[in-house]
Amino acid sequence: MRWQELFNTSIVPKSTRVRGEPRIVTAEETTANGVFITPQSLMTFPVATAAISFIWKTIDTLLPNLNNSLWIPAIASLVFGAFTFYVGISDPKANLTSRDIVIGAFVAIINSFYLFASSVGIVSTIGNS
Repeated sequence: MRWQELFNTSIVPKSTRVRGEPRIVTAEETTANGVFITPQSLMTFPVATAAISFIWKTIDTLLPNLNNSLWIPAIASLVFGAFTFYVGISDPKANLTSRDIVIGAFVAIINSFYLFASSVGIVSTIGNS
């Protein structure tokens, strides 16, 4: 098992076509795999939020002069987002265009902000206001 498989999942469509046989491109079969039920889903928001909160509280305990700084979960969230983005684009099986990489970077930044908001409790207060 490659380490990228902890984060990425690949779906191989089953094809019954004969090699060399002409086929309309829109007639290709599509497959889907629910992301919530894959092992990779454990490496998403619930586990990442818990890990960032754990890192935050551990560093805060080791360095009490930081006074519960919010920069710790902010930096941890951005590092986690950057790492996850790197894993996604560095997978040898990924056939990404530059457009896919730019979109992926944007999504990684948004997800990093969401991880930060979740780990510091901002997400839970948004619904109450």
